[in-house]
Amino acid sequence: MSNLFPDQLKFYRIERGLSQQEVAEKLGFSSKQRISDYENGRTEPALADVIKIATFFEVSLDELITKSVKRYENNLPREAKAAEPALGYPKQKSLQNSNHFLTVVPAEAQAGYVDNFNDEKYLGRLPKVALNSYFDCDTIFPVSGDSMYATYTNGDMLICRKMESLKYIEFGEPYVFYLNGRFTVKRLFKTENPDVLMAMSDNKFYEPFTIEKRDIKGLYIVRGSITKNTGVRRTIEDQLRGMGE
Repeated sequence: MSNLFPDQLKFYRIERGLSQQEVAEKLGFSSKQRISDYENGRTEPALADVIKIATFFEVSLDELITKSVKRYENNLPREAKAAEPALGYPKQKSLQNSNHFLTVVPAEAQAGYVDNFNDEKYLGRLPKVALNSYFDCDTIFPVSGDSMYATYTNGDMLICRKMESLKYIEFGEPYVFYLNGRFTVKRLFKTENPDVLMAMSDNKFYEPFTIEKRDIKGLYIVRGSITKNTGVRRTIEDQLRGMGE
């Protein structure tokens, strides 16, 4: 996780006049120790907890783990005054007016998601997170396994955009698609047969395989990831594009 996270968490907690105990209770944690460990950098937060914290404080994930609040540190009230409203901080914008939300599809919900991704009631029950730097994306999938190591590792979350047509596949890019009862992530390449794609893992231990386009359900291009080591990052390709702008 980003090394900014401990400071960010403490900033948003104190800015709202809450103690560690109060935040722990509101998030459903058994004690304030988890919040204390996160703020002091003693414990690496689970991604599920980061999402829960961002939602609670009504900030986007990129605001929580990538945007430094060090410039406000002189305004932080003393811990003893944490129960009082803090002054001198930038006003938080309303989620409804400023943030872009993405749907998180947990592993246990993936089978149902394929059949119900157009069902508003079903989608409404899935968790949502704000991630403003990915305004062109709509879905987040967790990584399971090591087939894409070392690009993505088990527990990372992939920030994706749903593809409306197979005509516009960017060959060589990572994609998430539904296969054998679950979503998987692979790089897609064209073959001599226009109706067949080659799927390849970044981990060379796994053999490439072919898949017919007609068998693909739910295709999503990966535009970035939320990693346990680096926070929010874009794909290497997007970073290179940004350097050239």
